[in-house]
Amino acid sequence: MSEILSKTEMYIERARFQELVHKNIGEMSLRKNIFKGVANFIYSTLIIGFFFSWASASDTSNIFVFLNNVFESKLIVNYFFYIIIHILLMIPVMAIFLDARHTQRAVIINSLAYRSIYGKFYKDFIIGKLTNKKYSELRFDEKKELFLSNQGRKIEFEYYEFENYITERLSEPRFKISGFFPSSYANFILLNECIDGTLIMARYGDLGEYGELIDGNYHLM
Repeated sequence: MSEILSKTEMYIERARFQELVHKNIGEMSLRKNIFKGVANFIYSTLIIGFFFSWASASDTSNIFVFLNNVFESKLIVNYFFYIIIHILLMIPVMAIFLDARHTQRAVIINSLAYRSIYGKFYKDFIIGKLTNKKYSELRFDEKKELFLSNQGRKIEFEYYEFENYITERLSEPRFKISGFFPSSYANFILLNECIDGTLIMARYGDLGEYGELIDGNYHLM
């Protein structure tokens, strides 16, 4: 598909990519933390079982007699129980830590659906065409100067440039996203800008061409 879309077609295409983006984000955010399940099993079953076995350990208990025969020392048996229980107690703690990291990543992934995030990606890309600095690195007076000094200019780029940029941004340690998502995300952002901003579509598709007008485009500031 390589053509100029009407406004109605842009809305349809944006809705399609928006659905893909939200679906992918949901799948990435809801990945189950298997460590949590393992920890719950250990905590609810093994730890309790070992605790009661340890608590009831005596010279006549089966488990004590068995371990005493293996280690041939009551002191070593006591150390064995002590170490095992502490190791098992550490697993749920580690699972909580890993689950916290999983939750933090889910928040970061979900933020990709926010205008404040994908809008910033787009601004960084456009500003990158004007200067070597990122949008977030510019002071307000620098943004204003950059904006005023480029009035009358149209920044032209091809689709693959923006897709490569989004792919690179999403590969950062903070996101670590690859696969087909960057392509859907790039299309969604560009279509959104075509509908809501000053981005002009010259051609749509993998060989798409776009132009961003600087004149009166205050949202770049």
